[in-house]
Amino acid sequence: MLAVTEGKPAQWPSTLFTAKHDKGPVRCLVFSPDEKMFACTSDRNFIHDSETEHLISGLFELKSLGYGACFSPNGTHILVESDDGIVVWDIERGEEQLRIKGRDFVFIQCGRWCSSIASIIQIDGSSILVKLWDVENGTPKPSTLFEVMGGSVTQFSPDGQFLAIGRGSENAIELWNVEDGKNTRRFPYLPGYLYSLHFSLTSDILMAVFEKPKRICVWQLNT
Repeated sequence: MLAVTEGKPAQWPSTLFTAKHDKGPVRCLVFSPDEKMFACTSDRNFIHDSETEHLISGLFELKSLGYGACFSPNGTHILVESDDGIVVWDIERGEEQLRIKGRDFVFIQCGRWCSSIASIIQIDGSSILVKLWDVENGTPKPSTLFEVMGGSVTQFSPDGQFLAIGRGSENAIELWNVEDGKNTRRFPYLPGYLYSLHFSLTSDILMAVFEKPKRICVWQLNT
């Protein structure tokens, strides 16, 4: 293919291409770490080239709608969340790697868990178990990372280093270190119904969304 290296237009058209998704609503769109690919999820899931729109991998079928997704740090796998749990696909082979029941998942990118997924399994609404699965062979690690009693809202940081747990009964959010299972920080908030927790892509900002009253609180974690 020819590529223009000099004499390019001063302004490029704002629309590069239109990726048609003919069946099902698009619930999530996410880029790979190198931004060369993007995935769109619904009941039919596809991975496209970000520059040419060409289909790289797919169609991936789910039993229920996919509402969230993320790529592995090296871009070789994609994790799609649904009401049934998650499905992880090998992008190059286009094959399903594993399925996991539970909620809140993230690729672990640091320490001795470079090729693993951390997940939360909540038992009886009172105990939260944080476990690991090996992506390469699709098997769970032999032991639970740690267990936290209580907590109703959870969210992993994108870098896989922290787990934020909201304790509505105590009007506080706790930040747990995934690697050693220690509670590192605690953020109190004014009374209200905590709806959801969100991290920035760089994992240095934590946002809490509240209902009744409606408000958003933001913490700068590195300060």
